[in-house]
Amino acid sequence: MAGYLFLMLHDVERPVLAAALAGVLSLPVEAVDVGDDGQDDRQWDRAISCTVTPLDGDLRLHLDVYFADSISSPSLADAAGLLARRVGTLVAYKSEEFPPSAHWLVGPEGRHVRARLVDEDEDGNLLESGYRIGAVETPVERLPRVAVDPLPVSCLLWLHDEPTRARLATALADLFSLPIESVDVDTNESDDRNWEAPILCTVTRIGGDLRQHLDIHAADEMSERPSQEAAAAWLAGKLGTAGAYQALSIPPDAFWLVGPDGRRARARIEDDESDGDLTLYRIDAVEHRLAGAGELTVAAVPEVIRHYRLPTPLVDDLRSRFGMSSTTADSARHATSYLAVWEGLVARLVAGWYPDGWYPPEYYREDLETRDLLTDAAEALPEPVRVAFAQALATIDERFAAATVDDGGEALASRTGSVPDRWWWHRITRPVPWRNMPGASP
Repeated sequence: MAGYLFLMLHDVERPVLAAALAGVLSLPVEAVDVGDDGQDDRQWDRAISCTVTPLDGDLRLHLDVYFADSISSPSLADAAGLLARRVGTLVAYKSEEFPPSAHWLVGPEGRHVRARLVDEDEDGNLLESGYRIGAVETPVERLPRVAVDPLPVSCLLWLHDEPTRARLATALADLFSLPIESVDVDTNESDDRNWEAPILCTVTRIGGDLRQHLDIHAADEMSERPSQEAAAAWLAGKLGTAGAYQALSIPPDAFWLVGPDGRRARARIEDDESDGDLTLYRIDAVEHRLAGAGELTVAAVPEVIRHYRLPTPLVDDLRSRFGMSSTTADSARHATSYLAVWEGLVARLVAGWYPDGWYPPEYYREDLETRDLLTDAAEALPEPVRVAFAQALATIDERFAAATVDDGGEALASRTGSVPDRWWWHRITRPVPWRNMPGASP
């Protein structure tokens, strides 16, 4: 089973919540069961199950959402943003495992802001069931009384080599411009930790293609707080070894690998079966060779691309206008899901094939096949929904045509086989989307 954990600023009626979750996962509302914790009359056979727990404090609801692995689902961040927009309130989700207070907040307008959630009230009294928003990194209009404060750094890094604790401490002290006495580096099992140190680094030995896992935490009072990207590059350079850090939470094997010279490449890193007490990590592919990383398989890592979603304002507007409970809900939901793929493709190509400047031929073909489905999907819509849908489709088609050239479908056919005789199948960007694809010929 897959799922999400969310916190919400306001209480939301359960039917509204069910409709919103259906929209997030592109399923009919009848596929969603929403019930309060402890409720007996639940429909556990539904495709989506959401258990709601009321909370005290600044956040009013905790949502525990489960669905089958086979259901196509947006990333945690994207799902939170979609949910916030559909229910019209702030949604919180976890930023990283440590520290436990680290969260993101996203509002209906789609802006994500780091936040610190604490389980104590302003007087230091423990909240029995709930959280207080202790601080946000930048001002949030809906939270005028919440303090604005830089939040602590916490990053997870994987190292190709196994430097000593002393070398790690020196490198971290340089990174944060602190005396070495301000840095504590040791294992979780150590009884001799300085937990009051401004910089804490917990080291775990691992096996396979990577040798050490570092969990680095900077205290709240630290003013110099490098990003995970900057920290990884700095440590790789200081330690003379390649370092890895997670690029996205989903897919979990999507990483960046950075060498001592500061160059980085996307990598697919998988955890193999454990060897005794060691967790083994295998670098399955890296998009180009890096210094300090040894001999690795060079190949494209395309699966992360679609997790970098681009705005689809035309589809968002249609979804808000159609509603989720009208008689047109099922046909409109399918149609707008296809249209979202098409609008997303056009946004990506206009942006220069975001995020990495290339797009696989197989993905391009799949998106054109989705455009095929839009013709029948539009015809199944009743008036006046069909009119609004057709206008949006025409606008996206115009953008696609303006950003592409007619090559008769030759470029795509040379990579993926013959193509249908429809105008969108004959159009391609120049240069072709896969020109810069790692390991691909023009």
